[in-house]
Amino acid sequence: MLGSLAIYCVLMVDYHTLRGWQSLDDVMFYIRGACRAVEFAVTLCMCGYIMATFYMEMTSVAGIVMLAIYTYYCIVQRGGKGWKIWMMRRQAAHKVQSLQSADSDDLETKKDLCPICYQLMESDVRIMHCKHHFHENCLKKWFYIQDKCPMCYAQFKTT
Repeated sequence: MLGSLAIYCVLMVDYHTLRGWQSLDDVMFYIRGACRAVEFAVTLCMCGYIMATFYMEMTSVAGIVMLAIYTYYCIVQRGGKGWKIWMMRRQAAHKVQSLQSADSDDLETKKDLCPICYQLMESDVRIMHCKHHFHENCLKKWFYIQDKCPMCYAQFKTT
């Protein structure tokens, strides 16, 4: 419930800002991630308590096996999936940071729209190896999906 309230507050702040909040996607990701981490920790503690109860009371083997299966599918796999998403997001951010940043003179002469979000490129612009320009946040979202330029589909080159 607190996570939903935090997301609502963040969306209201974004709504009332004049040009929108550039890092809205990151803030939403961290709020949802924190909520899922707390949920994961509570579920893990609950399973530990149930396992300890089963061990102390010497309950049936079938109950212990069912709890072990539940723990694997509902906790271990979910934790692994969350870790994979976290790592993919970090890799996307590192890829964007490795790209050349566009200077203000280049942006003044170009006065172009970002091909991903269709907003004017005024700041936080990165240049791909194929010389296409994009907002940093737009590229982060794009690299989370694939490693190609959104315009010409040239493969991202690591340096």
